[in-house]
Amino acid sequence: MTVSGSAAATGTKCFDNVSVVRVMLGQVASNGRQGDSGQAVYIELSDGMIIPFDRAYNLDSDKGRMMASAVLMALTTGARVRGYDHYGTRCDDVQEIQVYYGG
Repeated sequence: MTVSGSAAATGTKCFDNVSVVRVMLGQVASNGRQGDSGQAVYIELSDGMIIPFDRAYNLDSDKGRMMASAVLMALTTGARVRGYDHYGTRCDDVQEIQVYYGG
């Protein structure tokens, strides 16, 4: 399952073959960033990385709610995830999440 605002993974791959160990929703303040008026989504991965969704992909948008649903499914099923930063490509946030089983 790929959830993205982009048609293909052409950005920078920020993580791959990891699981979601925690999902933080709402007024989350982490890594010097604010909680986007209570709409923020941050995920913590099995390798220790904590990364937010891009502000345009938060809970106040359909695409953000869809991505949040995908990572919650990955959290509950143990599926692996990979994520991409399509804007700026610094991996300071993600705009695409892929959920899959296996390596």
